[in-house]
Amino acid sequence: MNPVYDAVVLGAGMAGLTAARALAKARKSVLVLEAASRVGGRIWTVPGIIGALSSELGAEFVHGKPEPTLALAREAGVELQPVAARHVTKHGNQFRDLPNPWQSLAALLDAEPQENENDTNAAAFLAQKGVDTQTHERIRQLVEGFEAAPLAEVSIHSLATDAQSLSTDDSQFRITGGYGRLVDFCLNQLLEARVEVRLQSRVTNVKWQLRGPVELSVAGAANTLRARTCVVTAPVPVLRDPESLRFEPAVRTWSGPLAQLGMGHAARVMLQFRREFAEHALPRDAFIHQPNALFETFWAVQNESFVQWTAWAGGPKAKELARESTEQRKHLAQASLASLLGLPEATLAEALICPIQQHDFSNDPYARGAYSFCRPGGVLAARALSGPIGDALFLAGEATDHDYPGTVAGAIASGARAAQQALAALG
Repeated sequence: MNPVYDAVVLGAGMAGLTAARALAKARKSVLVLEAASRVGGRIWTVPGIIGALSSELGAEFVHGKPEPTLALAREAGVELQPVAARHVTKHGNQFRDLPNPWQSLAALLDAEPQENENDTNAAAFLAQKGVDTQTHERIRQLVEGFEAAPLAEVSIHSLATDAQSLSTDDSQFRITGGYGRLVDFCLNQLLEARVEVRLQSRVTNVKWQLRGPVELSVAGAANTLRARTCVVTAPVPVLRDPESLRFEPAVRTWSGPLAQLGMGHAARVMLQFRREFAEHALPRDAFIHQPNALFETFWAVQNESFVQWTAWAGGPKAKELARESTEQRKHLAQASLASLLGLPEATLAEALICPIQQHDFSNDPYARGAYSFCRPGGVLAARALSGPIGDALFLAGEATDHDYPGTVAGAIASGARAAQQALAALG
């Protein structure tokens, strides 16, 4: 007879780890199933070697002061480091400061209604407003770089919410030592509570009924697993693909809201050098924007010995880069940075002190993108997805959190919410 768990959690990203922790603290029997060969989901911190800097292959920044992330950092004893909010662009050999991009967008959107009706995409909105070329380009860079979404697909009402918040507080932080420290803290707590976390366990079918139980099929496993409840933390593209994850019966209340969400794409490549390399060539306290380049944003992290440059592209440019091979993406990032430094690419390549780091989340079958965004009419989609499905299914993940969508904070908050819903169903 297969064991019956109180709860099975699908996914060991931050949402799944958070949900499993809360369920385990309530002394429920919990099983975590993760399709990949590691935990963390779209958080992936690669430690540096011999004093080199660690690399964030996924999430890197804490935007503003989101309490879910701050509370977990306090609990884990992890500090946050403030990040300079300066933005610059290069003109000839000089760097010119750029205005706060969120303030420009907030001023344009200030008079717009926040109701879900009459929503439109950002491209159509800008055309209606007849904005000048410079403002249009600045907003394009912001939407593609921050939201990782195309102008023609992202909801203008969702942008208005972000602009209102970030134009008044655009503070940013990094987790000291990387986001992976929060992942490790949650995982260690689960292991101490003797929660089983199974890696390389891809759930293919979830058979459920309103009052439970839930039966789950795992690829390659002969027997099904049974649980009283199931917390699902799969990203939006996986939830929309019945060939990857099938629910029997289909969860009809999820179909509409999922269609109102998109998956943003981001490409990032990290290149690390000794700190004295090209010491004065670029400002290391700013985000450097080069809108004509494929990788159009660069920023630096440094310690006493090393400096690491991140080459970033979001939205359509990231999708274009996702069609390239891994080696070609690395080459393009290296060439872009060499151009910015005004150095031959061969000189830059020789100065690298460790392999170039990157991970292609767009082609990762368990992620299929970076983070979610709202399509027109979708500002209430997260709330619709956050409701329980009877006493059986509870959906979590950054796309299901209305307060912190598309962020690690949203993943944490949604995991805690889904766990409380499951506990209520379990009595």
